[in-house]
Amino acid sequence: MKKIEEVLKDWEPVIGLEVHCELTKLETKMFCGCKLEFGAAPNTPTCPVCLGLPGALPVPNKAAIESIVLAGLATNSDIEKHTMVYRKGYMDGMSSTRFGGELNTTRGQIVTILWRLTGEPRATKRNPFTDVSSSQYYYDAISWAYDAGVVDGFDAHTFKPDQNVTREQLAAILYRYAEYMNLSTSGSAYLAKYRDADKIANWAYDAMAWANYRGLINGTSATRIDPKGYATRAQIAAILHRFAVEYGA
Repeated sequence: MKKIEEVLKDWEPVIGLEVHCELTKLETKMFCGCKLEFGAAPNTPTCPVCLGLPGALPVPNKAAIESIVLAGLATNSDIEKHTMVYRKGYMDGMSSTRFGGELNTTRGQIVTILWRLTGEPRATKRNPFTDVSSSQYYYDAISWAYDAGVVDGFDAHTFKPDQNVTREQLAAILYRYAEYMNLSTSGSAYLAKYRDADKIANWAYDAMAWANYRGLINGTSATRIDPKGYATRAQIAAILHRFAVEYGA
């Protein structure tokens, strides 16, 4: 074993300081609704979000973010217009420096996001789709989603994983996912207020009415729901956030 003097010849010790500053007296934690109780017993109170359990979605504390922005402005710091929060790898970036929020989301991507959100469960059987290669990142996710009844194919052997997911397809997937998670799928919006409501496929109508009622998928304008339109990655992130808020995930 080397002596400390020998080690210091090759290495430079650096001491880092971690400084905490309480910007505001918050009532709840940063990413969940658990009460802040200073002096409470360790690891209490906790919830699935605190513990990082599969299927738990964090919801940022609005008051904390507002305090952080105010502190940044007070110290003449630059405030980013957009801040992406990554947690547990639910959504990866298109590169190490680019999220690609303006890009459309594919069917394989949305299924993979929900699979990660659920803790990457294993399927009990292989999927039957000939266009879903076992070498692709979405193979396990699509196998699970098909096995769980979250997704269907275009036919018995075709899933089209690289095709952009439409808004009505997204509504149907989220509806089935809510059923899989034993969440309430009650509620139905009056979609006839949208001029293009007649463009919604019969198989997606109830799901779209539910998603609109729950505030997950809103109209693209006061008169259009755009069921055949695509969903961008930024929109998917926003919809998943609304899902978490709606169901207290």
